[in-house]
Amino acid sequence: GDVALFAAKSNTTINAIRLTPIHNDASVEILGPAKTLADAENSFKVIINRVGDVRSVGLQVTLDGEVIYDQVTQESAVTITRQLPEGTHRLTAKINLQDYFINNNVFYKVVRAVPQPKILLLTEKTTPLETLLKQLYSVETSTRIPIDLSPYYVVVVNDVSAERLDSS
Repeated sequence: GDVALFAAKSNTTINAIRLTPIHNDASVEILGPAKTLADAENSFKVIINRVGDVRSVGLQVTLDGEVIYDQVTQESAVTITRQLPEGTHRLTAKINLQDYFINNNVFYKVVRAVPQPKILLLTEKTTPLETLLKQLYSVETSTRIPIDLSPYYVVVVNDVSAERLDSS
């Protein structure tokens, strides 16, 4: 309505074309992370796009050659949740359908699962921050700054005074 009102005020003509598909077709794609932490929960969304009179589609999803989903669906999106071990993994989504373009019936996605980064938590007391950080990182706790910080991705300082940090 707003567009039509604006067009009328600015003396603009709006044209619309109704396109009807000549052929029925469907395509598949996978949305999700390309890089993730090893053993973390990951969600991948498999999208099925349809043109024309395409209703039910046979969808098969494999992870590293193992079938993890194989059903006939009318849904336009299917969510798959998996934990991936460290390494490189290949997700493949394939729709089984006799349609016009067969080249868009298979989609490949490579996902790299990396180990948790090692971080240093400097604290002089127990803290719930440590529990929170351990969900994403490999946490080493210390009360002093080590001489060599190279093994750590980051150093988190929790409630330690600047004077205490200077003296360590």
